[in-house]
Amino acid sequence: MRVFQTILRLLHREPSVNSFVTGFESGIGKALRLVFDNPHISGCTFHWGQAVWRKLQDKGLQTAYNQRNTVFKFCRKVFSFPFLSAEHIPTAFEKLKERSQTPR
Repeated sequence: MRVFQTILRLLHREPSVNSFVTGFESGIGKALRLVFDNPHISGCTFHWGQAVWRKLQDKGLQTAYNQRNTVFKFCRKVFSFPFLSAEHIPTAFEKLKERSQTPR
């Protein structure tokens, strides 16, 4: 937050920026919301993919992913979430979970 406040102070004028693309660290979004009025914040798809991959590794699923089976298919769908509107992501994730738990 102090970084953004310092930048604003050094500009000597109110910036016209209100749109930000960030990684998926929650602290950055919180800081932007505190410093800027109603900022539009979106995440970078590259960093989203990195975050999903790290979680996959953390859960010990990379071997299953590399076998290109159901774990691979599930994760590939999760990788596409940044292309959905934010309000649709929770519903899409719930549907994806339901479909993955249904025997086929």
